[in-house]
Amino acid sequence: MVRKSFLTVFVLGLFIFVLGAGQAAGQVVLVDEGFEGSYPPAGWATYMTGAADDPGFVQTDGTAPFHVVPHGGTYCVAHGDDNLSTDAISWLVTPQLVISNDQFSLHFWQADYYQSYYQYHGVWVSTASGDPTSGDFIELWTADTVDTWNEVTESLAAYNGQSIYLAFRYEGDYMDEWYIDDVMVDSPVPVELMSFSIE
Repeated sequence: MVRKSFLTVFVLGLFIFVLGAGQAAGQVVLVDEGFEGSYPPAGWATYMTGAADDPGFVQTDGTAPFHVVPHGGTYCVAHGDDNLSTDAISWLVTPQLVISNDQFSLHFWQADYYQSYYQYHGVWVSTASGDPTSGDFIELWTADTVDTWNEVTESLAAYNGQSIYLAFRYEGDYMDEWYIDDVMVDSPVPVELMSFSIE
């Protein structure tokens, strides 16, 4: 009886260990980007569809003319408070992503500077072209931004079974600065584990 109880505890402990490993192994990560390497990252693209003199989203370490240090690592991306000829409409677009289940979510960290001058920040999604000039992007998320780093999580369940592009969109002329870092698109779906019983 004691030996059987010991075996039961041992096997249950092993099962819990394997379950934990299975969940990690089963996580599907489509994007894990901290903007530490070349910019834009491989497969990403920037577009400026507003002011002709808009520099768009740029990589920064937070030093002048920018004001916010990255959330993680040495670099993040930001759109500055540029004094332009008219409103900037700037896009930072991910590679195409295949959303293979309804558990995928977008996570990213954001911060603001000159927050009282906020005009527009948003995340848009396209199931067709990754080029905003094609007119396929629609708004997925928008909100005013606070002046400290905060995490945003947005479900992509509505796009299960589809291929999509995500885009960060900034609008404004001599308005606020928007900072983005540590972007992830993932699904925490665990692998299936074989069931067993103890006689």
